[in-house]
Amino acid sequence: MDAKETIQLIAFGGFFLFVALPLLGGSMWLLNSPSATTGDAISLLEGAVVPWWTGLAQAAPLLFVLIVGILVWAGADEVLG
Repeated sequence: MDAKETIQLIAFGGFFLFVALPLLGGSMWLLNSPSATTGDAISLLEGAVVPWWTGLAQAAPLLFVLIVGILVWAGADEVLG
């Protein structure tokens, strides 16, 4: 597995862990709930997406350093090319 595939796997894994799994878990709760409303569904979407974006904004400096470190380690031409 080359560096580009590793970075793609990390990005997919992060999305799956922080967005897809909470969204799927909440969706299962909505499907099994006898009194779920449209407001519950909207709240589920906000609950899955908003904390992810907020956390990303707070972690942006660290993520930038991490991404630059990965690009330097892997060789930017291999990853970007």
